[in-house]
Amino acid sequence: MKLSLLGVGGAGGRIVDAIRAAERETSRSFSDGEALVCDVTETGVVDLDHVARDRQVTIGDTHEAVDGRGVDGDVDLAVEIARADLPEIRRALDAVTMRDLD
Repeated sequence: MKLSLLGVGGAGGRIVDAIRAAERETSRSFSDGEALVCDVTETGVVDLDHVARDRQVTIGDTHEAVDGRGVDGDVDLAVEIARADLPEIRRALDAVTMRDLD
């Protein structure tokens, strides 16, 4: 089975990181390193140990309402930021292989 792992937000990033850790510990690969994590704060993505730094995308870092806590649970703000940074998100997704997936 081949998967591409996409994590959104802090929880999504931690889930992808945990799956990548399990892949390394068991020498089994579900994703062949195909992973991408997207978060509003850089603190969320830099704490990941098993996702390559070039596969961690920070969005909203220039938005005036974003501080060190990210959107602090404000779903409407998160949507606004994702829409504004959609071109950046699309560029990051281009790096993930989406063909031949199960």
